[in-house]
Amino acid sequence: MRVWRCAPQILPNPQKSATFRTLTRSYTVQTQGGSGAPARHLISTLNASLLGVDDYLDLSGQHEFPIRFPKSRGNTLALLWYEKIARKSSGTTYTPFPDHSNGFLYYHRPQNAAPLEGSVRLCVTAQAGNAPSFFAHGRDLLLPSGCPWQIILPQIACRRHYARIRDQLLEEDLVTDQQLSRCRALFADRAKIRAQSTIFRLTQEFPVNFTNRISLTVVGEAGVHYLRFSAFRIWYQGEMAPHSRALSLPPSPHYSGRRVVHLRFTKTVTPVECTVDGYTGEVSEPKGGLVKPEAGDLLTRSHWNRDPEPWAYDIDANDTDLAAALRVLWDGSVLLAP
Repeated sequence: MRVWRCAPQILPNPQKSATFRTLTRSYTVQTQGGSGAPARHLISTLNASLLGVDDYLDLSGQHEFPIRFPKSRGNTLALLWYEKIARKSSGTTYTPFPDHSNGFLYYHRPQNAAPLEGSVRLCVTAQAGNAPSFFAHGRDLLLPSGCPWQIILPQIACRRHYARIRDQLLEEDLVTDQQLSRCRALFADRAKIRAQSTIFRLTQEFPVNFTNRISLTVVGEAGVHYLRFSAFRIWYQGEMAPHSRALSLPPSPHYSGRRVVHLRFTKTVTPVECTVDGYTGEVSEPKGGLVKPEAGDLLTRSHWNRDPEPWAYDIDANDTDLAAALRVLWDGSVLLAP
């Protein structure tokens, strides 16, 4: 089956929202020694306001890219990669960094971030733009999903191969011991931390494959919840058929004063196509066709006997795992008045 991918946001309903982003993969720290060791790229800081010319890096085409910091102990270094793909047949492979993966590593913490939110990212600058002044005009390196390439704070806190990055962030007062301790308490026993599906608050982007259900890890100060639901699909001849209808109308006024969550599409990464032969998508208007979501549209569900309507979930009127996870997101968000 072909894959449908979009980057939606979870939005609060009561006309209060903020616009933020987040996401990642994992990396390692290794000890390199001997004459065959790769070049160690020394950078002085992860603080965006202190970057110098020597902190400029070019990762283009590299499968693995080692970095060091001034106070790295011995040969301890961090080994970065773009994407790690594990296959039973061929083992682990590393996707090389794409062309123009040049710029500055820095610690990113968005305005109004949740308590445990933050990540190391690569700000891509113009070719040959190795002056720190280019940073202000750069953009974050993206993954194929359209989400930023990054190492999130729970990964940094819990994986021993990120120990040097962890030390550097503490040394520069970019993170606190309390943040790291809380991340370890929540994630230390987890075999994998998937950054692209780990979210901390409402309005944070995450990638969606329309042929699968949504599966997210929701992080709050009190605990971790798992958010799983299938808002995109309906049954058709024994198969799950993706279907969504986009509306540009504002949320219904009858939600006023209630904590109601919507899904909004922020961008389309791969063009949306129906993958079920013969499926016509029986909706009122237009008949016989799949209405594709556009950037800025709310996710809308179709119904057989009435007009499509935006997906909405009242987080206080339901006593479910989904409602509990959404309440954590709501409580961890700073909702800005329009």
